[in-house]
Amino acid sequence: MRDMLEDALHSFRGILCFAEAAQWDLVQVDFTDAPHERPKSLSDGQRAVYLFFRGAEWLRIGQTGYSGRFRNQHYGVKSAGSTFAKDVWRNSESFGFSGNEGDVGDWIKQNCGRANILLPPAWPESVSLLLESYLQYRFPPRFEGRRESSSPCP
Repeated sequence: MRDMLEDALHSFRGILCFAEAAQWDLVQVDFTDAPHERPKSLSDGQRAVYLFFRGAEWLRIGQTGYSGRFRNQHYGVKSAGSTFAKDVWRNSESFGFSGNEGDVGDWIKQNCGRANILLPPAWPESVSLLLESYLQYRFPPRFEGRRESSSPCP
């Protein structure tokens, strides 16, 4: 999974508008297999793209500039309208989850990996939106977007 993500980021960097980005070396990638901890807060003005995965399956890919969403939202079933925890809860049988609703966040941390791509604060929201869309296209996640078609990218 790590190699897949690194290859995708290398390809994304090759997009003309980012090939000359002087701050590309400031992009940080935090890749953690299961178990993982909740990430630290984003710094002021910083945006991030995050990916949840389990085994060889990408499960959810999103982006945000809000620390609360980045750190907490996806670990609680009722923390927002759409959360990864809610996806796990609604599909508990396929995940092999047999706990109660309040345990989903801990189960995610123990059983799923997480990758965080931290973008420099000077980069606009459009960059995180584009990277999120690119990664969703490249690695069609189980709980995002359309899943009928597979990506033609290697």
